[in-house]
Amino acid sequence: MMSLTCPKCHGEMRQYERSGVVIDQCSECRGIFLDRGELEKLFEAEANWNRQQATAAAPAGQPAHQPGGFPPPPPPPAAAPHQPGYGAVPPPPPPAHGYPPAPAYGHGQHHGYHGHYRRKKHKSFLDEFFG
Repeated sequence: MMSLTCPKCHGEMRQYERSGVVIDQCSECRGIFLDRGELEKLFEAEANWNRQQATAAAPAGQPAHQPGGFPPPPPPPAAAPHQPGYGAVPPPPPPAHGYPPAPAYGHGQHHGYHGHYRRKKHKSFLDEFFG
C-alpha cells in the first residue's frame, strides 16, 4: 500500500476505519481527508443517525414527524423583559475597564461539579463519530 502525503503540511497520512467509513488523517496537523465515496457514506450515516434521534425523541404512541406532513406548532413567544418605568432606580454602572466582573453569590469556580468532570453530551452525529 502506498503512503499518502498530507496536502496541507506534507506530513504522513494514516488510514483508519470508523463506523464503516475509511478516513485518512494526517499525523502532523491532524487534518482529516475523505474521498467522495467516503463523504457520501458519512452523509448517509448522519441521515440514519438523525432519523434514530427523531424516533427516540418522539413520545410513545405518537409517530415522529413524517415528510410531507404538518410540522408541530412552534413554541409560544417568550415574554418581553420587564422595562423599568419612570422614577425607577437605575441599574448600577458597568465595572471599570481592566477589572473582571465580581462573581454573584453562590457562583464560584466549581460550577456545581465538585471536582468531577461533566461528560460531554453528543449534539450531533459528527460529535459522536469523531468524539
